[in-house]
Amino acid sequence: MYYFAVMNVVIIGTGNVAAVLSKMIRSTPHRLMQIAGRDISKSKLLAASAGVEASTFDNIYPGADMYIIAVADTALPEIAKTFHCKGIVVHTAGAVSKEILANVSDGYGVLYPLQSLRANLADIPHVPFLIDGNTEETIAKIAVFAKTISSQVSVANDDERMKLHIAAVFVNNFINYLLTITNDFCKKEKTDFSLLYPLLEETITRLKMFSPAVMQTGPAIRNDKLTIHRHLQWLSNYPEMSELYEFFTERIRGYWR
Repeated sequence: MYYFAVMNVVIIGTGNVAAVLSKMIRSTPHRLMQIAGRDISKSKLLAASAGVEASTFDNIYPGADMYIIAVADTALPEIAKTFHCKGIVVHTAGAVSKEILANVSDGYGVLYPLQSLRANLADIPHVPFLIDGNTEETIAKIAVFAKTISSQVSVANDDERMKLHIAAVFVNNFINYLLTITNDFCKKEKTDFSLLYPLLEETITRLKMFSPAVMQTGPAIRNDKLTIHRHLQWLSNYPEMSELYEFFTERIRGYWR
């Protein structure tokens, strides 16, 4: 076990994940030394809120113990080609191998927050972290650091993280899209979308106690053809929702057949 009372940390990136991580790190004994970004104006903006130095990718502080690269997946290869350090370097991507950092440092890995993060949220949600490293020693050091900012830290290799990243897209991104078009429908039909909040909350509460398959309800699983027909009649002016309604109805019927 490796214990660091205080680590000097640099965050490379200026987006949502970088912003939230900077807040989390500032609540620990660690020292956030610098925020580095491609656009110095964005670096300065985030660095000012964190009370630290700002820089571009060309002038990253050289003496940190931990470098956290929190950039878009597509930007990782560029940074990995040009950045080199002596400290531990991690990226925060769920669907990118840790090996992309193999030439950056002798100690490298992943610090992936399994959460949807937004810089402008007043309260930081619970954030589980999936971590990995190129050696057992590196994993141990990343784990010690991660446990200072989260109570839920698990080791997950590239394949395990990829599977959870796919699952996260379904339970977060796809569901949020469905909520978005449902909200649009309610606005157009002058129906109060907020009346659905208790239903959403109950759905999540049940998931914590029972398997989703056990809790499925609705006209599709009951094969209530009359209700399904009436719903589709109402959706005749909403081709996107109508298509999705039929798609999910058939999938639900098939799964529980």
